[in-house]
Amino acid sequence: MRQQKFLEALGTIPEIKFFYGKYVPDDVTCRQCGYTYTTHHEKMTDVNIAVEMMTDALQDKFDVAVLVNGDSDLVNLVHRVKDLFGKKVIIVFPPKRKPRNLREAANVVVDINAQLLSQSLFPNDVMKPDGYILKKPDKWR
Repeated sequence: MRQQKFLEALGTIPEIKFFYGKYVPDDVTCRQCGYTYTTHHEKMTDVNIAVEMMTDALQDKFDVAVLVNGDSDLVNLVHRVKDLFGKKVIIVFPPKRKPRNLREAANVVVDINAQLLSQSLFPNDVMKPDGYILKKPDKWR
């Protein structure tokens, strides 16, 4: 629910577009006791990021891309966007996600830390275009 509120608050910024992946159910069985439970794992997010960044680069929609990610699967994307289109790529790493090969592929690296996060907060109340007011969860104040 907190993430949904955050995404709704981001949605109030006109320049932001969302491209979602999806969560797929996956049954897991414990090898020791045989108990089976369902978990979910994310699919297609990296592919969607790559498709959108390559499309925007091809259409010359940016000079500098900012990629907030810590997944080394995107190293080849970063290299191709730089090599094929002459674009610069800034990688913003979430806490504790800093693969060396992705760091080396970037033109610039920014590490998200508590201080940076504290300087990047939405106000306590964010009004959506329909007038509905989103309230920041107490845990985030």
